[in-house]
Amino acid sequence: VYAVYQALPAQRENPLFRAIGWWTAGAFLANGVWSYAFVNRQFIIAQAIIFVGFVCAGGAYLRMVREAPDSRDTTVANAIVGPAVGLLFGWLTAANVVGLAATLIAQGLASAGQGAEVGGAALLLLGGAIAFTVILVSRRGAASAWIGFAGAVLWALVAIVVEQRSASTLTSAAAVASALLVILALLGPWQTPARPFRRPAAAV
Repeated sequence: VYAVYQALPAQRENPLFRAIGWWTAGAFLANGVWSYAFVNRQFIIAQAIIFVGFVCAGGAYLRMVREAPDSRDTTVANAIVGPAVGLLFGWLTAANVVGLAATLIAQGLASAGQGAEVGGAALLLLGGAIAFTVILVSRRGAASAWIGFAGAVLWALVAIVVEQRSASTLTSAAAVASALLVILALLGPWQTPARPFRRPAAAV
């Protein structure tokens, strides 16, 4: 829906799409290229690609937060753009953490035992801290964006808990702790005043 809507001729000069267009294009492109590299077991290349996607999605997300605060006159941003950008950035945040662990294992680093558990738990806590910070700094923007971001991260963490609950108590506990950080950022009392929506400058 986002891709079709932003491509409509009437949206060509929309300041929001002008602000995030190339960032989202880069994120979607990296997503597609990553799938080919990963299935062919080019793990280092795949990790580099997914990191580029993470940076591009983050750029789109943060510009979305700055350009379209949560207000009544930004219905399209809240209903279409926010969920698309938030979910994508959330998924790529989680994918970078999990992908880095897979890349390290593929390069011969500890794939089992206490070292692997500690490393995996540390990466999950790092991802939780990143997600916590992202939500805090973006709560002045469209709620659909940061809720979508949080939803994607929580979905990934729940999947990790389900997968690891019988294999690694430490990893599962780290995933739960990270999920609690995300929930705290969502429900905490901190609230940042919204900025006015930026309109394009009048032609001189």
